[in-house]
Amino acid sequence: MYIFISHSSKNSSTAEDICDLIENNGHECFLAPRDIRSGHEYAEEIIDGIDRSDIMLLILSEESNTSPHVIREIERAVSKKIPVIVYKLEDVELSKSMEYFLMTHQWVSAKPNIDHSEVLRCINELASGETAPKQSQPASAKPVKKEKPRRSKAPLIIAIIAIAIVMIIAIVCVAAIEIFGHAIDTLASNGVFNEATEETSDSVSDEAEMLLGETIVFGRYNEEPIKWRVIKISDDNTKAVVISDRILTMKCYDAAEGGKYNSNDGKSYWNVPSEELDAELDVLLRGSNSWESSNIRTWLNSDKENVTYIGQSPNTQAMSEQTNGYNTEAGFLNGFTDKELSAIIPTEITTNGVTTKDRVYLLSSEELIWLENADVSRYAVPTEKAKELDTSKWYELQINEQGVNDHYWWLRDGDGTTASGVNTVSFSYAGGNVISQPAGLEGYGIRPVITLDITSDEIILKYLAQEIYNEIIQP
Repeated sequence: MYIFISHSSKNSSTAEDICDLIENNGHECFLAPRDIRSGHEYAEEIIDGIDRSDIMLLILSEESNTSPHVIREIERAVSKKIPVIVYKLEDVELSKSMEYFLMTHQWVSAKPNIDHSEVLRCINELASGETAPKQSQPASAKPVKKEKPRRSKAPLIIAIIAIAIVMIIAIVCVAAIEIFGHAIDTLASNGVFNEATEETSDSVSDEAEMLLGETIVFGRYNEEPIKWRVIKISDDNTKAVVISDRILTMKCYDAAEGGKYNSNDGKSYWNVPSEELDAELDVLLRGSNSWESSNIRTWLNSDKENVTYIGQSPNTQAMSEQTNGYNTEAGFLNGFTDKELSAIIPTEITTNGVTTKDRVYLLSSEELIWLENADVSRYAVPTEKAKELDTSKWYELQINEQGVNDHYWWLRDGDGTTASGVNTVSFSYAGGNVISQPAGLEGYGIRPVITLDITSDEIILKYLAQEIYNEIIQP
């Protein structure tokens, strides 16, 4: 076994002793700075050492708990699905970042008259089991985007002029694109477009033909218009799957069903991995990874001002940091108009073997290929409103410690090994890999997905409005 030893320089003597013990018992270690080759980039050597390791051993102390270098090493290991053994030298109140990554890994506490034998025992136990080979993602060919033929917009000239007048009147008040969208809604509802669309329905339908990767503005959340990216189009060009261009909010996938995160009957379970819990207790402590019954599914699919939840509602007490509760927030679809709601097609999706029918959903791990095929990045940045309302401050912490602007976001499928583990897309520092996290963590992002009827007047008008803005009005 090849073991990467992650430690603070303040604990280097202990790390060297443990390294000697491990290597004297038939294993190999990576220990910095001992194994940094002369003339090589330090950071690259660390990354290579982690990537080729079978196990990461974290020597946890007050110093390593707050070390940004150690945190980056742990993040890398977790993103690569490398098992982490946490060797606790002293009682430490975990930093948020450490708690973020270590909750589901194996813990060992140092004992009086330390001989580090427990560490070696854990390594030997892992070594005796069968280790699954590391898998790489298959390369997928990207379809070549078709160039859209240029067509005359003459049948819509009256509508364009009307919109331009509305924009000139209101331009000093708000951003042009938002005004334009409101103008489209108003004119459409008053029948301004009726004559043009009735006379040239075939032309308009052709004009609204979408391409993968394109953007459409549709619906509102937190009083702001939502931008969506097209990631899949039906063969008959009647339906398009779209995902929000940015992370719209930070929320837990599902709150701890027992009502208090990591606590049950007065007992704390913070240091107990989910793998050591039975499924029922795991769900009570950390929430369920069942999409069918999840809080996030209920919230995403509700257009009501008051959302009714089955079981434990997503209040702050039932989440990891006791923040970002959304039990009193209106449903996600509450900000959509009736015409917009009618353009959303309820879609049958299968998640961990269970089929549901949803107006709004999250991508699954397997469906991430849709992003690649549409040349849409999996790295997502939260909206300014999402950052402002995120009281967990995990995104802010991540910027300060890792120096990247994108953030984790939830997928809808479970990890297949625990009852609470849900797959997420990690940030760019970790390569955008899919990693599992407990459902009750509220600092992760939400990127809703919907299927649109792109033959509906509502979508045609909004899509053409966006095109006209891009091609004529936008400077």
